[in-house]
Amino acid sequence: MIILLVTTLSIIVLDQITKSLVSRNLVMHQPVNIIGSYLRFFLVHNQGLIWGLPFKSNLTYYVLPILGIVVVLYIALRSNRRYLGFVYGLILAGAAGNLIDRIRFGYVVDFIDMGIKNLRWPTYNIADMSIVFGVILILGYEILRKKNPHA
Repeated sequence: MIILLVTTLSIIVLDQITKSLVSRNLVMHQPVNIIGSYLRFFLVHNQGLIWGLPFKSNLTYYVLPILGIVVVLYIALRSNRRYLGFVYGLILAGAAGNLIDRIRFGYVVDFIDMGIKNLRWPTYNIADMSIVFGVILILGYEILRKKNPHA
């Protein structure tokens, strides 16, 4: 439980600090190269949900993250494995970090941009990264657990 709480709060703080810094120091839609054009900071306000995709109902932007937080929190609190506390903490923090933006601003602050020339991944943030890493780690855990059920 402590690992879940510490992970969640740490990532939320990191996410909100980085979003605040880039919002104050970058000009919207003006790329700043970090590693050439492969990795750059590119401030955008994501009005959509996943990869900026719009939904017809504005309520969706709030209901889906809240539902996700409730489900992951329920699963996390039932788990007694430290590793899963960390992993669920990553997912909770990501969902909460983006929900905080949505509530405060009506959009999500995205700024990490990766790609080669015009082939770019959708711009993302620390919260998005946290969710993706958490999901990858859960999938890896489940795959390994199926191969070795006694682990």
